[in-house]
Amino acid sequence: MPSKEQIAAGHRPVRNTRIRTLIPTPQELAALEPDVTVHATAAGVEYVRTPDACFDKLADFPYQPKYVDIDGLRMAYIDEGPRDAQTLLLMHGQPVWGYLYRRMIPILLAAGHRVVVPDMMGMGRSDKPIDQRYHDYYTHVGNFEAFLKKLELKDISLLCQDWGSVIALLVVAEQPALFSRVLLTNGVMVGFVLNPFSIPEPVELDRAAPDIIQGLFIPHLADPFPVMFQAWINYTLTAGDSWDPGQFLALNCTAGGRPLSPQEEQAYRAPFPSLIYKAGPRTLPSMVCGIGPRNLAGWSKLMTFTGPFLHVRGSRDTQFGTIELQELHTSLIPGAQGQPHGMLDAGHFIQDNEGEELAEIFNRFIAS
Repeated sequence: MPSKEQIAAGHRPVRNTRIRTLIPTPQELAALEPDVTVHATAAGVEYVRTPDACFDKLADFPYQPKYVDIDGLRMAYIDEGPRDAQTLLLMHGQPVWGYLYRRMIPILLAAGHRVVVPDMMGMGRSDKPIDQRYHDYYTHVGNFEAFLKKLELKDISLLCQDWGSVIALLVVAEQPALFSRVLLTNGVMVGFVLNPFSIPEPVELDRAAPDIIQGLFIPHLADPFPVMFQAWINYTLTAGDSWDPGQFLALNCTAGGRPLSPQEEQAYRAPFPSLIYKAGPRTLPSMVCGIGPRNLAGWSKLMTFTGPFLHVRGSRDTQFGTIELQELHTSLIPGAQGQPHGMLDAGHFIQDNEGEELAEIFNRFIAS
């Protein structure tokens, strides 16, 4: 993150290389799973679609998906509550999907709101491009912009976290008239002065890669954030089938103070029944390497946002729930002045650890 002084000075970030060489290639990956149907858009984007049966019997998530077409790909979302009510837009991050908000949605609906929860492309019930190079940061920003336009959403009350915040806050900065207020939790508006992250070249699957606990968190737990996040980029890109989103969520939610049930853990695993479906969760962390000057300009624009802006952090999230990140956003954004910013006893996935309380906070924020 840039400092206040660096943002004000307008330093330009350095854009690192994107993924260039993939081993195996998307075609070779498809050949490894011949029973999975690979589709293609008119523009030639190859993708797979998770079978509906994978989402049967989801714990506490009875909502029926809707779909919108974005450049030939199907983006899933749920849309519940009165259409003429206040629109609440809930944005998830990596490696989760709209299921993350299952503890919050009933409370928000009970308050009379309209609740819209999209699945990012490559995640949840949305289509999953199999080429990792599809998952560029600005492609996902464009998908989010297209989603807002297709649904004709306006006067939006936004809740965003993790990559949902990295993507959505740039759009808030550039199209502030669409948003009436923002609740940010365990997230960030990224604007690099010097981008410290890189992508392995080539990106090659490690068939012998250990699971997450053995391969990442124990050796890197005490390392500073850039070292830890670079290890996360490398692991998710190369680990292959040993990269298990369900295990990752179970580990994080236990650390956050509220373990998942086996059924909940399986729900986070459901969108990704085999390796060919995992390009999204494998690649999203490395999208940070492609963040360029547009975001530093975005910070300058976000510093003029006057709509109510609330920051609630998870005190157990040592990377994105810090008081320093909270103070950075709340001191720079005009709409954050005078708001009751706070924290909850929760980890990074605050919606799982303290979702009910976060929903009540969101309801009070809207009512005020």
